[in-house]
Amino acid sequence: MYGGNKVTNGNPVEGQEDHERPDLNLLTKREREVLSLLPDGKADRLLARHLGISERTLRAHITSIKRKLGYRSRIEVTIAADRHQRGSSHPA
Repeated sequence: MYGGNKVTNGNPVEGQEDHERPDLNLLTKREREVLSLLPDGKADRLLARHLGISERTLRAHITSIKRKLGYRSRIEVTIAADRHQRGSSHPA
């Protein structure tokens, strides 16, 4: 499930409403930086090292992002980040 919709091959089923485009203005600069790295699929250890922070701090940022944007899972956040980077709120 993604945003209350069934997901097939990583994309919401056609004809079902997508999660609205997230308001990234709710996030701090650092949270937006973390968000931009999530679609790369790298391990937390590597993301944290890249950002110069601990894994615990990275996970705290991800938790804050989920709370601020109204997502329940890291996967939802990652999908939203990927769509934002592609410049669309719909799957490519």
